[in-house]
Amino acid sequence: MKFYQKELSKFESELIQLKERLKVIDLIIGKNNQKEKLKKEIENTIIEIKEIYNHTEKNEKYKLIRELFSSYFNEVMDEDTYISWSINSNNNIDFKSPVIRTKDKLSKDTAKDEGRTYRKILCVIFDLAILVSYNKESYFRFVYHDDVLSQQDNGIKIRLLKLINNTMSQYDIQYILSVIKSDLPTDENDNPMYFNKQDIMLELNDKNESGTLFGFEF
Repeated sequence: MKFYQKELSKFESELIQLKERLKVIDLIIGKNNQKEKLKKEIENTIIEIKEIYNHTEKNEKYKLIRELFSSYFNEVMDEDTYISWSINSNNNIDFKSPVIRTKDKLSKDTAKDEGRTYRKILCVIFDLAILVSYNKESYFRFVYHDDVLSQQDNGIKIRLLKLINNTMSQYDIQYILSVIKSDLPTDENDNPMYFNKQDIMLELNDKNESGTLFGFEF
């Protein structure tokens, strides 16, 4: 009797182990099915991306963004530029840095977009182009840029702020920027051109704790 009980216990133990192995096998099969499904989705997405890439001329939104970007940049920098994207060897999208063109007869591409000050302007212009392009849709209505006027030419500062003000007024966009006094544009007498009081949301200083962002020091 004890012999049969031991055998029965042994078989029950083996059965439990087999059931656990079956669970693992089922899990592996399920993961493989998910993997194949995701692979198929990726393949379909790649096909869609390539279709879009091969027919960008039909994409009105992309066309509008490019036109606004080039127009805004020309208004601020008095130079021509354009944006583009491509598909790399891994079928991923590459967003190339905007290319700036010279205004001579050869219209050569330059490396100006590699400079820090140019990159800041390019980022601001791109964000504005995106916001305006989607202005009639359910999309963001505000943007924040930090230290955008730093190290910029005075004329660029003035033209950029003019563009921002016009864009805000025309498209009801809230634009937020941070700037220190020494980076403000100046007038013909070299005096700082301050913002209107109603346009200033917060003034910070290092005189005391009340001048900090949170009203106290850590």
